[in-house]
Amino acid sequence: MIFKRPAIIVALISATLLLANLINTTIAPDRFAAAYPAVVCSPTGSGLTSLISTPANDTKYKSIGSKTATFKKIKTSRYTQSGTPIIMESKGVTPILWQAKSGIWAGASTCTAPVSSQWFVGGSSDVTSRGDLYLVNSGLSPAIADIEIWNENAVVAAKVITVKPNSSTSVGLDSLAPGSKSIVLNVIARAGRLNSFLVDERGKGLRALGGDLVNPVDAPSKEIYIPAIPHQPKKDGRGNSGSTHILRVLVPGDTDSRISVELSSAEGSFIPVGLQDRTIDNGRVFSIPLKPELSSKIFAIRISSENPIVASVYSTTNALSKNDFLWSTATPKLTRSKFAISGLSPTLLFMGENIAIAAELTYVSGKTKIIGIDGVEFVNYQVPDKVRSISFTRVSGRTYGAALVSTKSGSGYFPLRAGSALTRAAVPTSNIAVLTP
Repeated sequence: MIFKRPAIIVALISATLLLANLINTTIAPDRFAAAYPAVVCSPTGSGLTSLISTPANDTKYKSIGSKTATFKKIKTSRYTQSGTPIIMESKGVTPILWQAKSGIWAGASTCTAPVSSQWFVGGSSDVTSRGDLYLVNSGLSPAIADIEIWNENAVVAAKVITVKPNSSTSVGLDSLAPGSKSIVLNVIARAGRLNSFLVDERGKGLRALGGDLVNPVDAPSKEIYIPAIPHQPKKDGRGNSGSTHILRVLVPGDTDSRISVELSSAEGSFIPVGLQDRTIDNGRVFSIPLKPELSSKIFAIRISSENPIVASVYSTTNALSKNDFLWSTATPKLTRSKFAISGLSPTLLFMGENIAIAAELTYVSGKTKIIGIDGVEFVNYQVPDKVRSISFTRVSGRTYGAALVSTKSGSGYFPLRAGSALTRAAVPTSNIAVLTP
């Protein structure tokens, strides 16, 4: 009897614990709250005008630097932004910002949620450069940015910049890497809600040479896809020398890498001479001329590399009798996503082995239309006027997309990459047991 009592007590305790676990599992399941983080749009530099395509008139926004924490409704399909950047609750829709210096140049960028790392492959800090890196802190605590820098010679000494809460600051490219012809930047958020934006503007004396917004990528990769590169074929005897294209490549790691470049267009695919198994030294920026003999006005490239790289293509353009340049940057695999594009009417370009896309167009009037975009290797689609947003509802595997826009001020490019991703957070579950001793 002496030995039975402890055994009975142990059995009762075990049964109680088992029953408690079963009850918790049954009546207190795990719960999650899902939401899209707010996105931030680039500041507007001196002498520039910014227009932001918005998802809906009831979209809420707030200016960075404002003393009020209240968000208000945007009430327009295309918002004219003042000098300060804005934060917008776009609920999973990616707004597109169009920035221009009237009659001189134009460019496009996506409004994105804060990220931990952004790579910018573009820009210059030689005597023609007027470019700036903008750092935006949309949080309520200081943000610290570590800026890693490479040029055509080597790694440049890194910079550390602190951005005050709820504010933005700009840094001239000529102060980050003085005298550099080719620049690659990696902006790392050591602390805070940080967004970075790069404006590459150039001029010689009083003569403007154009400008563009350089869209970032999140990380180096062994496979680079650039789906939309504008091309103006050379026309002999008409004073038109055609487009100039320069491929900019950096191997940021510790070892060199061999790369191969495949070019695709409506005329087919091929590897340009000298771009198969080409060795790229690590730690410095390479500039490689591209001279495709094409009649097509748009082409794409895919870069395969032994080691992770970052890359982009600089192209001169002439749209609506306006000379400009733009940076076609790498884009990730296209996913189900939605983009606000009112006032832009972009040309969408897609690359992939077998392209099969279903999309829904929403017009400013509220009407909708379902479309299909299909093709092999390379296909384009011209978005009609007065379309407010496009939603990709079905996307084939390994498909990549980007957009080109032409206006009287110049040409722009933006990748079809979602500005924010759905995040989930566990919701604490109350349990009366914690209230009883």
